[in-house]
Amino acid sequence: MLEAYRKQVAERAAEGIPPKPLTAEQVAGLVDLLKNPQLAKLKCYWI
Repeated sequence: MLEAYRKQVAERAAEGIPPKPLTAEQVAGLVDLLKNPQLAKLKCYWI
């Protein structure tokens, strides 16, 4: 999730425009990872 968001941020920065806000689904995924740091370590996209 974060990897995809970071890619989108970089693409938009290259165009000189701000990143899009997180979607509800992305926020939910981020909250799950924050609640369970061990899950984040298992899912390589967090790092």
